[in-house]
Amino acid sequence: MKNILNIIILTLFSYNVFATVPENGWWWNPQHLGGGYDIKIENNALFITTFIYNQQGQPIWYSGRANNIGSSENTITIDFFESKEGAYSNYTDVTVQSSTHPSMQSTLSFIDENHGTITTQNQLISIERFYFNSSKGIAKMLGAWSVNLPYIKRENGIIGFADIVLFSQIDNHQIVDRDSRTIISQTNIPNVYVSLNKTSDKQYLAIVGILQSLNSFSGIATIVNNTASVDQMNNMLQNNGTLMLGYRSESIRNLDITYPLPPLQDQEISTMSVLLNKLAKSIDSILLNKVTYLNAIQH
Repeated sequence: MKNILNIIILTLFSYNVFATVPENGWWWNPQHLGGGYDIKIENNALFITTFIYNQQGQPIWYSGRANNIGSSENTITIDFFESKEGAYSNYTDVTVQSSTHPSMQSTLSFIDENHGTITTQNQLISIERFYFNSSKGIAKMLGAWSVNLPYIKRENGIIGFADIVLFSQIDNHQIVDRDSRTIISQTNIPNVYVSLNKTSDKQYLAIVGILQSLNSFSGIATIVNNTASVDQMNNMLQNNGTLMLGYRSESIRNLDITYPLPPLQDQEISTMSVLLNKLAKSIDSILLNKVTYLNAIQH
């Protein structure tokens, strides 16, 4: 079990999906108040706007775009254009004009999905995602998640597994989704969670994962017998764990979801909760130093 986080590290850095592509949203430097960046990526194109104040205290907006952003690129060069004559008042339509030539050029570099740097006029500034309403603890996992396990081998021999999980209620420091037959619990290690999904009357899907950013959860997973002990689960995760990817997207709540198996019953939840708590504690005691190291190298 002590090598599980090593497996996660190798898994995360072995797939292009974990290349340094920034998370869409507002970015800032907490030490540079009064300015920020709105970064969006769609179809390998990046669009960024930034607001700053000039020496006279007047707000200035710049925007720029870069096309054909590759998943393996760590540095992106942006030509910024200044927005001019764009005063807006009384809901009157106006035309916002931009400078015809770039006002400045900047270089963006991303360490991970929510940390990076921007260099402008030889000044290097660290930036990070600005979260204005993020939760703490197990509440970070609330929401609608798409979970993908492309290499897991299921009981019927089929390779691959995907599910939609709607985490909406916390009960005894765990989140239970009866319909998807899933329970998730937080370990004592920040942003590290364990989960059990009852895939059949005889088997569980066990997951150890790390919340990489606000909307990205990744780790390793394996199928175990429902009679397995915590030590046996640990060994299975270490020796047979495969890639798990999870993405939060509230839009999937609107999908018409039909699950093939009946919802979890109270007795099933009780049994799984006890087992999950034991699994969480075993990971806490063994992997604390390795998780701390993982968080350090990713930030």
